[in-house]
Amino acid sequence: MFNDPLSLNATDATGGTDTVGDFALMDLGPGSSVRVGSISGLTGKAQLSISHSESKENKGQITDRTAVRLQCRRTLDTGVDVVAQATMTFSSPRVGFTVAEVALIVDTLTSSLRSSFDLSNVPATSVSVASTVARLAAGEP
Repeated sequence: MFNDPLSLNATDATGGTDTVGDFALMDLGPGSSVRVGSISGLTGKAQLSISHSESKENKGQITDRTAVRLQCRRTLDTGVDVVAQATMTFSSPRVGFTVAEVALIVDTLTSSLRSSFDLSNVPATSVSVASTVARLAAGEP
């Protein structure tokens, strides 16, 4: 079980780590909860949710799926609410992979977001998740 509140950290382009928000657990009723907090550098209300589900996508083998979503909601000057969010989902059959192997898969994916896919012309200090997300949002495959 995570601590309450849960502190989220971000790594900058130089490898430094900063706490960017503390998220307190909020009970929404039986079997449903979220963590609510704020993210330094962003205005708006942030919410961290973790959900678990099962599927049989692996030829009848039960597969456990976990989705982690961080979203930020704010109200524009026009009164319209808007939301930006990022979701990471990972799944694994109950047999066939260890937790350490699934963690390695997740780490490999998240590490690739921290680095550029072509570092030949990019100074190491300028590579960040923000630049990778900007490229992906612009349509890079």
